[in-house]
Amino acid sequence: MDSGKSRSKRTKSKAAKPGKRGVRGKSASRAASLSDRAPVNPDERHQMIAVAAYYRAEQRGFTHGDPVQDWLEAETEVAMRLQEMVDRKLVS
Repeated sequence: MDSGKSRSKRTKSKAAKPGKRGVRGKSASRAASLSDRAPVNPDERHQMIAVAAYYRAEQRGFTHGDPVQDWLEAETEVAMRLQEMVDRKLVS
């Protein structure tokens, strides 16, 4: 009776329908397009974050702070500045 062939039905995902994109598809394609236009490479970005974190610690006199928090805030700041640069390039 069973010929050994698989009889599973394949279904199309919502993202595979023409004209429609899933949330995942939008963010993935946006991330890819932004990385193609990134104004700096990962090493430069890392250095920018390190410098920004250092200046945050320096502003408070290197006391009563958390280096991890400085890094995270600097990372956010650098990401926002780089995004602004990308956005300006898209508008131009």
